[in-house]
Amino acid sequence: MPKVKVAKTVVADGNVPEDLKGKSKVKNAKKVDENGRVINDLKQWKKDNPEGVYYDSTFELWVDRTLDMFQIKHTFKPEKLILVPSFITTDLEYTKELRSELLSGLRKAVGKSAKSAVTRNFNKNNKKSLIETKVLPETWSVDFYLEDYGIYLEAKGFANDGFDNKLKLARFLTQEKFKIVVVYTQKDLYDLISYLQTQNQTA
Repeated sequence: MPKVKVAKTVVADGNVPEDLKGKSKVKNAKKVDENGRVINDLKQWKKDNPEGVYYDSTFELWVDRTLDMFQIKHTFKPEKLILVPSFITTDLEYTKELRSELLSGLRKAVGKSAKSAVTRNFNKNNKKSLIETKVLPETWSVDFYLEDYGIYLEAKGFANDGFDNKLKLARFLTQEKFKIVVVYTQKDLYDLISYLQTQNQTA
């Protein structure tokens, strides 16, 4: 297994793409394919590449390739973690029939102002009730799972609003089962790999 001090990013033909060099925190990152090419229209890309693999950022791609290079067994995009399962609660809401009526009106309206008018009129003429409603589950699609270490690894070049709270919840709910590690920079990943290598040597 190679040592961290000689680490290099290897993608496709063995060269390091220019847009992967020196990357750490990236705001508004663009999705890329396996060769680091930017995907501008993900929906169309999926149609053209039904079996293709894409990454949420070049940093995520770099992490995947670096784990490969250091021969660290991992799964990319493992099964979602269910932090809070779906459940039924009581809420002040429109009935299912009224919600369907509102959606029907919004679909027929053309333009933002027209849709706003439909919503205003609907709210004015209808009342909410206390009804049972289904709350969707709170899930997390973690980037990688390192099988040999029981570690879920998130490549978070730039943490958006709400990420810290989700991370805190995930760590609390899963603390008895596995570890969740977040890398924000290339150095973070190198430090993690170095630590894992040390643990292997002392095991």
